[in-house]
Amino acid sequence: MIMKNPIYLVSTGRTGTKYFSNFFSTYGIDVTSYHTSKFTRTVNVLGNMYRQKMLSRRMMKMLLKHIKFHSVQSHNSRYIECNPYYYNIIDIIDDFFPEAKFIFVVRSPKSFISSYIKMERQRWKSTIANRLIPFWQPTSYLDQIRGIGNNYYQRVEFFSKVWARKNTTIMKALSGRNNSISLRFEQVFNPATGVDVMKGLIKWLDIGLKKPITQEMIVTKKNATIEDNVNSWDGHCTTIMNRYCSSVLRDLGYE
Repeated sequence: MIMKNPIYLVSTGRTGTKYFSNFFSTYGIDVTSYHTSKFTRTVNVLGNMYRQKMLSRRMMKMLLKHIKFHSVQSHNSRYIECNPYYYNIIDIIDDFFPEAKFIFVVRSPKSFISSYIKMERQRWKSTIANRLIPFWQPTSYLDQIRGIGNNYYQRVEFFSKVWARKNTTIMKALSGRNNSISLRFEQVFNPATGVDVMKGLIKWLDIGLKKPITQEMIVTKKNATIEDNVNSWDGHCTTIMNRYCSSVLRDLGYE
């Protein structure tokens, strides 16, 4: 059995990963699509340890071979994983699957930060993970545990760092490749541009669909947070965000 080249969607998270996974599962022909898969959260922690040089490349490859990639190789349909936790192991994925394709989805930092803070407020598991589990995010553990104070400005600073570090890591890993494509969250879920963006993506991936793409197929995002009654974002939040994100925004080509 010859495995078809897999597809990995990489991002900071809060970028429509569940939507993309559902889209491929619902409309794709001869594909197997996942949002997250077995041991995903373990891989997230290991990936951050790897990037902080607490795990060698050899050790990381050995661990991932046994807990993750062996099962991927068993698929005879096109394997797709739209996983927000793979930003730190793109080079390892490339070693196992040199013909893999990568979809890099970027979301503007303000909407990413606001969405993550809302999710924390609504999901206690997210609160615990971001503040107490070591190596959950690509930040220092001190940054994580400072979140216990639940200060809004601290959370803006924390997720500004997360956004900048994850996107910088992904950009560096994918630089100069012809096996990756970049999409903007705001264009995918914009009625004026979404259909054309998704058509271009499907053509680049060379995937067959059960029906032509329409606006109705891309308007509904999965995993949407409930809107807060109080909008806490102010000018100081913008100042904090710009301190960490402005140079990365320029590198990404945002105005």
